[in-house]
Amino acid sequence: MKPKPRAGARPETTPKRRSAPARLAAHTHGPGCDHTHAEHSKTSEARSGVARVERDTRQRRAIREAISAADRPLTPAEIHAGARGQVQGLGLATVYRTLRILADEGVIAEVQVPGEAPRYEMADKAHHHHFYCRSCERVFEVEGCPGDLASLTPPGFALDGHELLLFGTCAGCRSGARA
Repeated sequence: MKPKPRAGARPETTPKRRSAPARLAAHTHGPGCDHTHAEHSKTSEARSGVARVERDTRQRRAIREAISAADRPLTPAEIHAGARGQVQGLGLATVYRTLRILADEGVIAEVQVPGEAPRYEMADKAHHHHFYCRSCERVFEVEGCPGDLASLTPPGFALDGHELLLFGTCAGCRSGARA
């Protein structure tokens, strides 16, 4: 006896969609395109733990470049605004989806501010800390580190890392340059 098809399943006569590697193998590049498929795509491990092929699209490059060009961690809205200069019609949903993928791949890092949406920066930066301006709500990078903080840990605890977030008013807000 044949099992009953699940709701929403494709009829058996419908051709199945090709896998991502098969779609990439069939992919044709435009005139003047000389990069390889290996350069055009990379494997990432999604939150589900399943390896999948991620294409290096115009949108993904524009989002990476917007983050890389910034001198501070950016919100998804700031990344969206920066990347839309390169890719018109780029949607905010695409930015969020790409940020998740780039974070999963270890290309970008989240910067957490309590009570705020995460900001994003390139993950290849040296150890540093952040300053949050309470006036303009932007986050800035702070070079340097106070060093060994093990003396601050409770008795019996073992410190294996730290994140330091300073709060205050940035120079632009203090001078009135940012309205």
